[in-house]
Amino acid sequence: MKIFSTLILAGCALLTFAQQPASTQEAIDTFEETAQIVPAPLKFSQGSFAGFRFDLPEGALVEQTDNSYIAKYPDGSFGVSMMRTDAKASNQKRATAVVQGLAKSMHLSGSSVRQVEVNGLKGAVATGTVEGSDVSVAILVYGGKELQLVAMSSPEHAGWTAQLLKTIHR
Repeated sequence: MKIFSTLILAGCALLTFAQQPASTQEAIDTFEETAQIVPAPLKFSQGSFAGFRFDLPEGALVEQTDNSYIAKYPDGSFGVSMMRTDAKASNQKRATAVVQGLAKSMHLSGSSVRQVEVNGLKGAVATGTVEGSDVSVAILVYGGKELQLVAMSSPEHAGWTAQLLKTIHR
């Protein structure tokens, strides 16, 4: 649980202070093509932050401020941290470069970075593992702002992160 909390907080800090790396990955992919199907009978509830709505596993504990959002499942098997930032010059290419740098900084094993479009929002996502947990880092660009997200789950709950990412919308 301590590792989980540390990674979520580190992800928030990295998302806040990330610098653009020198290169970007130009491959365009949609999240729906790579999302995993969530096994039944798990139920989800609707979460909301900064004008966004998304699915969270029922029972997740939430802490929220005007600019940040943290949700975690009580047993520590899933958690997500979101932050809204101003980024007037942001676009999908910049989001991809920043996510690529974050994946490297967070030492995501087996990481892949791809450009995505989720429910009309362009951005980028990196996925990989840290100490046996699945980690996703995403930035979605909207109206001169960015929604920055770090999600972590145990391998058996990787579908929960996929459900969150494929349902996020404004």
